[in-house]
Amino acid sequence: MIRLAVFDLDNTLLTPEKDITDRTAHALGTLKEKGVRVAIATGRTVALARPFIERLALEGPMIFNNGALIEDEKDRILVERPLPEGPKRALVEYALAEGLPFVLYDRESVSGPENDRMAFFRQWNETHPSSLVQINPAKDAESLMKGTAHKMLVLRPEGKKRDEFLAHAHSLEGIHVTMSQAGYYDIMEKDAHKGKALEALMAHHGISREETMVFGDNDNDAEMLEGARFSYAMKNATPRAKKAAASVTKESNADDGVAKTLFATPFWKDARANETE
Repeated sequence: MIRLAVFDLDNTLLTPEKDITDRTAHALGTLKEKGVRVAIATGRTVALARPFIERLALEGPMIFNNGALIEDEKDRILVERPLPEGPKRALVEYALAEGLPFVLYDRESVSGPENDRMAFFRQWNETHPSSLVQINPAKDAESLMKGTAHKMLVLRPEGKKRDEFLAHAHSLEGIHVTMSQAGYYDIMEKDAHKGKALEALMAHHGISREETMVFGDNDNDAEMLEGARFSYAMKNATPRAKKAAASVTKESNADDGVAKTLFATPFWKDARANETE
């Protein structure tokens, strides 16, 4: 019996156009009607995930910033794991010295030097006025050390720069390094990953791994995929995500892979009759 279903957003629930199809929304809505708790586990901030949570009418704790924050729709925090100050300073100073584009993520805000990701957040604010991201441009270490950071995203280091950056990051204690998209390296506190966050979510609801279903597509989903009895990596997933999952979907996120997989499971034996095209 499935009692909890947890879904990554980008390249899992969301199409390549960053949308949720009617079929996918119907599938998750039917899960809720069957009494299943449905949650999101994303690398996004609260603000960047809110429109999709509202689209799906989800309630209860959700996983943000790759597991560094678990918070419900009433802004109540269940888990918060900020990036430690020592590693944060070492990473910020290194990235500034090497000219690596990066962003620091907090609950609703982002900070960093100007780069294409900061431009993305400005565009987001223009198209999502009800879910604004607070943008704090800064290009010196002292300004960037102010406030809390749940995650540091380093964008597309290549070749020797990538290898040197990863060696530096892995030399620091108390942090977790993963990849959320091709060339997007996420750095959090050592226990701030979706696997630990899933454990906290299951404990909060009193639900076991044998009653839990998860879907994901990238390296930052691997620990979560390993933590549930029913785990699905998307057809478009990375090799690490596929290795971590119990199963791989037959369809990608571009072709309603989540919905079609759900409708094909034994758990869903009577759902096909209600499926909408």
